[in-house]
Amino acid sequence: ILQSAVALRPTELLSYVKLGQCQLEAGDAAGAMITFSRLRELDPSSPAATTGLGLVALRAGDTRLARRYFLETLQQAPG
Repeated sequence: ILQSAVALRPTELLSYVKLGQCQLEAGDAAGAMITFSRLRELDPSSPAATTGLGLVALRAGDTRLARRYFLETLQQAPG
């Protein structure tokens, strides 16, 4: 359903966030990486995109990359 939402409204950012979260929970790290990367392309200042990319990296065991994304999130949204 969320993939359809993204296809029908490709500029609706919240759909990318929800789709990426579902992909992560389902164990589809590759799909989540694509989704959060696309979100980042659409909104380069999106803390949801960098948080999602950080979670993908963390699940892949790449703690350095995850840390970089999480620090970027903190710069974008310190609160």
